[in-house]
Amino acid sequence: MQELAEKSKLKSELLKSYSGAASRIEVLEERLAKVKDFSLKLQSKLDSNAAEYFAEKKALEAAKDALIVDNNSLLAQKDELLEKNKKLRQREAGEYPGASTYFASC
Repeated sequence: MQELAEKSKLKSELLKSYSGAASRIEVLEERLAKVKDFSLKLQSKLDSNAAEYFAEKKALEAAKDALIVDNNSLLAQKDELLEKNKKLRQREAGEYPGASTYFASC
C-alpha cells in the first residue's frame, strides 16, 4: 500500500514537472515566434537598404564617369587654348616659327 502511495506521489510530481515544462515550452515557442518575426522584419529592411545603397552607388559611379569625361574634354580644350596662346604670343614677339626665314627672303 505504501509503495502504491509513493508511486502515486511520484507520478503526481512527474505530472507537475511535465506540466511546468510544457508551459515553459509554450512560453519559449512564443518568444521564438516573436524573434523570428523581428528577424524577418530586420532582414527585409536590410535587403531594402542594400538595394537602395547599390542603386545610389551605381548612380554616383555614372555621375563620376560623366565628370571624368567632361574633365578630360576640358583638359584637352585647355591644352589647345594654351597652345594657341603660345602661338599668339610668339607672333606678337616676332618669334613665329618660320617668320625669320620669311622676312629674310623679302
